[in-house]
Amino acid sequence: MLDVIPDLKLPVGVAVSADGKYVYVAEFGNNTLTVIDAASDQILYNAIYAGSKPYGVALTPNGKKVYVTSTGEALGFRTNNLIQSQLLLSSGTNFGLAVSPNGKTLYVVNSGNNQISVFDTGGQGSFVTNIAVGNVPVYVAFTPDGKTAYVTNNNDGTVSVIDVKTNSATGSPITGLTYPRGINITPDGKTAYALDLHDVAVIDTKTNMVSSSIDLSSYGNPGSTMALTPDGKYLYVPVQAVPNGSLVVTNTATNAVTTPAPAVEFVAEPSAIAISPDGKHAYVTDYLDGTLTVIAISGD
Repeated sequence: MLDVIPDLKLPVGVAVSADGKYVYVAEFGNNTLTVIDAASDQILYNAIYAGSKPYGVALTPNGKKVYVTSTGEALGFRTNNLIQSQLLLSSGTNFGLAVSPNGKTLYVVNSGNNQISVFDTGGQGSFVTNIAVGNVPVYVAFTPDGKTAYVTNNNDGTVSVIDVKTNSATGSPITGLTYPRGINITPDGKTAYALDLHDVAVIDTKTNMVSSSIDLSSYGNPGSTMALTPDGKYLYVPVQAVPNGSLVVTNTATNAVTTPAPAVEFVAEPSAIAISPDGKHAYVTDYLDGTLTVIAISGD
């Protein structure tokens, strides 16, 4: 463990800029977006209004815009002028969102209406369409080629597959899950990992079927999101347990938990995680303890 940044109020979503210089945290209990200098682990801005109960955070690949979901809306900011909101999107979301690899499209999870709301990121942003998905969608991720998006539907235990070109769900939803949450796709696009109730479902993106699962039941209850290292070799999963949470690391070549994991324990409920672009640091939000823990991982 390198550092613990305290005094955050119910931190949930976290993201790291493409150049690795800044970390963005959504403070659910403070209605703000907090910006942290990754070099010094010091808070630069912690009073940027981000709507009611902000949750998810995502940046465009060029780092010029950051988006935050909150109750009934998603807000966008130009990162060179974070104090003023540059974009206000009307949406019924309060969970995840993702920007396409080419940076042109924003997918916002509209949980209350069982939809993905699609926006064009150009200029002030414009609404494109809504895509019907499963029951209470929570997170979305694009494949590296930007052609497909995967959406976890928490209440019906499925994953919807979206054709990005047509902005429509394709085929039947992927079944075999219980309450899926965070979803990540490997850099080669061949595998999607969906965080479930007590495990991680391994999805073959060629067949769009669950091929296996990674059992986490002996470690505790998984948080809301997980993160792949940039090379796709390892999957890091925050796990909540009594008395302390931890971080479980999976080798994606074997889809088995690897040891040793980073020697770190969380006070309460680690929930979300982001990994720096150089693969050297993990940033984990602890929802109840109000902290962001900085952890040295591969490369340090």
